[in-house]
Amino acid sequence: MLSQILFWQAYAAATAGDPVGARAAAEEGRDLADAIGDRVDSRQCRVWLGWAQIMHGDLGGAVAQFGDVLTEATATNDVMAVVLA
Repeated sequence: MLSQILFWQAYAAATAGDPVGARAAAEEGRDLADAIGDRVDSRQCRVWLGWAQIMHGDLGGAVAQFGDVLTEATATNDVMAVVLA
């Protein structure tokens, strides 16, 4: 549940124009989701981490992040992550 809350916090921060807050929430949520084996929430957090990277001007990092998410999401038929990535 906490990784989902962090995903929503990352989303809210990114859409509010707060890349620092988005990155912090996305990284914490990703790390937690990865630790418990929750690949869906990990992908959602990594999507918003990618958007935070764009907002910081790290386009290369964002492209790599989105590429990894897209590959994993396509393989698992996670349509929402495919669309967002």
